[in-house]
Amino acid sequence: MQAACVRLPQLPNTSRLLADYLYDFGRVAPFYAHPPYASASWEAAARAADYPGERRAALVAALAVLNAGNPLLAELARPGTLAVVTGQQAGLFGGPAYTLYKALTAVKLARRLSEQGLPAVPVFWLATEDHDFAEVNHCRVFDVEHRALRLSIEGEASNQPVGARPLPAPPVDALRRALDGFPFGGEVVSLVSGAYRTGRPIGEAFADLLARLLGGRILLLDPLE
Repeated sequence: MQAACVRLPQLPNTSRLLADYLYDFGRVAPFYAHPPYASASWEAAARAADYPGERRAALVAALAVLNAGNPLLAELARPGTLAVVTGQQAGLFGGPAYTLYKALTAVKLARRLSEQGLPAVPVFWLATEDHDFAEVNHCRVFDVEHRALRLSIEGEASNQPVGARPLPAPPVDALRRALDGFPFGGEVVSLVSGAYRTGRPIGEAFADLLARLLGGRILLLDPLE
């Protein structure tokens, strides 16, 4: 498979602010404290961080509810340790592929900072408090014929946070049929079906799948906890 990089300005609706921040930082420098790609920016931001010990202890205690036994908790508890934070809405079957890419990027960045003498741990914000059910009630997968298939769950829009909503019957069988013939299709279906079970809160299923995929390499934060 060939891979190609698409610059963000080539995508529809990319704002000029974002494009300049990424590709021409000098145009927006007055609005930001540090240029994003300068290695000195990380150290400068770390020096400016002021996080009281009591607050750090409370944070670690709160994170322990969802991450019991994860050694990253002990690292975060140490004074001066940074957090590399990313997140995403609790989508069906993990949501779009970039959900996992964002988590892995946080893991790699935290590891790189630690190697450079800036101790850091990755944290993933499970956006379970989001209310946009229509945004997370579906996902798309390719079958062996390279056709994009839309898989979805039923449900009406409501004022309830998506993460707390019970999961309607997930389309696991449709996923199994779509991935039949792929080398790791069965493994993917097993991971997904173990996490996404009928009646389980959507946010809990999403967190479970991430935990299965990432194997404790990142701390999970559920704002509904």
